[in-house]
Amino acid sequence: LFRKATGNTLYLLDEPTTGLHFEDIKILLSVLGKLVDQGNTVVIIEHNLDVLKSVDYLIDMGPAGGKDGGRIVSCGTPEEVAGDPSSVTGPYLNEILHSPQNGQDSASRTVSCSERDRQMLRAGQTAAPNGTDRCSERDGQLLRAGRQKTKRKVNNYV
Repeated sequence: LFRKATGNTLYLLDEPTTGLHFEDIKILLSVLGKLVDQGNTVVIIEHNLDVLKSVDYLIDMGPAGGKDGGRIVSCGTPEEVAGDPSSVTGPYLNEILHSPQNGQDSASRTVSCSERDRQMLRAGQTAAPNGTDRCSERDGQLLRAGRQKTKRKVNNYV
């Protein structure tokens, strides 16, 4: 980033939104857009739906993590991945792309979180914004999906 800009640089970023405030993510997206506009290529490994919905092309890896992951599940524009039934990310992306509030970031769309949800968010190293009793819509979706997955796993051992 300290070299003279040539417009021929490949930037590879691994989860650049981790730990960033929602406003900082907006700034990051603006900077990345400027890099692309200058002719550079930006490759991002990311889970943040606001980032995913704004990219030119997605490669959805999975279908899970660890030994059950590492395969290309879906690829294409955000809209194509959102419509792909084999994509784990697709339903969440579809919801954010087709919500009446599309154009707002998920930080501005909130749902109530219980104290238990806030504890789960903190345990998952994701904090409720500004320490409030609200969490982003995406975090609420992930919590619900995580609960369902955990319940299925527990039921397998019972």
